[in-house]
Amino acid sequence: MQLSLRQFFSSCLGNLFEHYDTALFGFLSPFLAPLIFPDQDPIVALILTYAIMPIGMIARPIGSLVFGYIGDLYGRRHALFITLAGMAFISGCIAFIPTYAQIGIFAPILFCVARMLQNFLAAGEIMGGAILLLENAPVKKYDLLSSLFSASAIGGHLLASLAVFLFSYFEVIDQGWRVLYCVLLLTFNVCMF
Repeated sequence: MQLSLRQFFSSCLGNLFEHYDTALFGFLSPFLAPLIFPDQDPIVALILTYAIMPIGMIARPIGSLVFGYIGDLYGRRHALFITLAGMAFISGCIAFIPTYAQIGIFAPILFCVARMLQNFLAAGEIMGGAILLLENAPVKKYDLLSSLFSASAIGGHLLASLAVFLFSYFEVIDQGWRVLYCVLLLTFNVCMF
């Protein structure tokens, strides 16, 4: 099977937006901390918000096993589609998670669960996208395509930092942070193949 341009862009965009999402949570943590943990000291609230990131990483090995199995059994495209759709859906859910003021202790719990689900799906997306790309690429282009795939991860971090910077600069971050998560819902259609 020959690698199509659409498959290449879908793999790279999926990787870009997975890293965008991870970086976005890190960059937004100072703004989310008082919304998720308002009863805590500001430094403690920030530490607790950052602690959600490694808690979510617990799900990555399980996601690798599950989506590796799905990819081997049903094909990489199928596994990648599931992970991209799931990432977009969970990111959309994060955009609508109520704050602590609205639902109390369930707000940090929902953020933890959402980050765990995203990491579960991301494990399949990162490896699945890279494997799909390399399994269908000509041998002569392995180096170029794998380096472009890896560079898309940096692109995700840059995109997230630019978005948070612009929202902060124009002082719309307090309510606008939700829009930054909704972007992933919109981009799912771009990544479809």
